[in-house]
Amino acid sequence: MPVFEGLLPLRDDQIIADLLFECANWHALAKLRLHTDGELEHRHVKRFYVRTNKIRYVSQLASKNRNGFVIRKYRRHDHSFQPRREALRQEKDRKVAAQEALERAVPPTAASPTDNAVPASPPPFSRNARIRVYNWLAEHQNDPATQVWIRISSLLCERLSILDDNLFEHRIIRCNYTTYDMRRDQDSINARTHPDVMLRASSDDDSHPFVYARVLKILHADVCYTGPGATSTTRRWRPMEVLWVRWFEVDSTYDSGFQRRRLPRVQFVDVNNLDVVPFGFVDPEDVIRASYLMPAFDHGETNDLLGPSTLARRAVDEGADFLYHYVCM
Repeated sequence: MPVFEGLLPLRDDQIIADLLFECANWHALAKLRLHTDGELEHRHVKRFYVRTNKIRYVSQLASKNRNGFVIRKYRRHDHSFQPRREALRQEKDRKVAAQEALERAVPPTAASPTDNAVPASPPPFSRNARIRVYNWLAEHQNDPATQVWIRISSLLCERLSILDDNLFEHRIIRCNYTTYDMRRDQDSINARTHPDVMLRASSDDDSHPFVYARVLKILHADVCYTGPGATSTTRRWRPMEVLWVRWFEVDSTYDSGFQRRRLPRVQFVDVNNLDVVPFGFVDPEDVIRASYLMPAFDHGETNDLLGPSTLARRAVDEGADFLYHYVCM
């Protein structure tokens, strides 16, 4: 739809935009395979099949299903009942808390937690593309993206130690997610070809429940926590994956949604706005899935949001950003 924006006079352009949105909506509805939550209900009953005599199983399935319903009903009224899985989880949490409390009571040894020790079990990550943090920052000291990196990393370094000050870059990271029809699928995120991702918004604003980011680098490092409350467990070197991203923000001045027949519109965070962080680090587990963001060609490009940067822009961007992007729903 963005490719049709602005091709016709305003009135005709709005009519065409409405028509295209409805066509895309009907096209998506035609592909839905799951229409009600009851589609998977048959699985619960079929689990009892192995407990029948396989002959008159219909009445036996109904009887066992009824018995299970009665038991669940009594359990809801029994406040002392606790599922076995929940009891095991709480027991594990108590043991971990007791162990950490014991470790905090023991005075720390003279050994420094930042000693260049090799991790006990090297992670199965590639270490071919190594980045020496301070050398890399010195090489890109004039890039505006590294200025934000320095501010963020200075706060992290007070609590985290990176083994040998080395980061390792990767080309691809894969994200597993559940589709709308209750199937498992996987997205491949590549910082050069498919870099956009979506995450759950942390704010309570229901106007748009997601936030979007462009992945600049896929990294991992061996780290240990040395901040307040550190224990011998947290001081052990362990691998940590992280995504270095450039944030988008939702254009709140633009009306979008199914009633407006318009796609949500986002734009890059202005690096000159000190109230919002334009770059950041993201845990890959917080990524819901890859996102398809379409440039708003009619609004043109700009470099006012970020100065010349070889780190925050791809070569195909030619030193400028599209002013807006549309979120494909």
